[in-house]
Amino acid sequence: MDRFEHDYNRWLDGMMEADEAEAFEKSLPPDLLDDKPAWSGVSGALARVAKSETVPHADFLVSNVLASITPTAPRRSAPSLFGLVWAGAACLAMAAGLAAWWLPNVYQAPARDSFVSRVLKAEAMAPGLAVYTFQGPDERSAIIWTEGVPAIPAARKVQ
Repeated sequence: MDRFEHDYNRWLDGMMEADEAEAFEKSLPPDLLDDKPAWSGVSGALARVAKSETVPHADFLVSNVLASITPTAPRRSAPSLFGLVWAGAACLAMAAGLAAWWLPNVYQAPARDSFVSRVLKAEAMAPGLAVYTFQGPDERSAIIWTEGVPAIPAARKVQ
């Protein structure tokens, strides 16, 4: 609603001060000036017919109206134990089937020549210490793996 409509409605309802109403009437075109007597008749009739009454327990009425228009979600029943058992069995069967399909060589022992490196020698003189030497597939590299010691000091030699 713009400013003119707001002022026009206030003028029709008789809510303007006398000097403000007089200034507003001067700015109106003549066809809109004829609306005030017709509106005052309608406004008076409405005032006589539509009387507002106080409703006892209005908050109870409002809560009932709100409860009747609020959508409610349908209630879902709890899943049965029998259904849960079957769902679990179906998931286990699917997992086993997918594992057998994607990992077909898991259940077979690896061939001897399929290893990348081989252990050359493994021995240690101190208890709690383990040293392993691996040779790479190209037979030009060797890996020394130690357990029980964080590092081999530079002053020590490994044979």
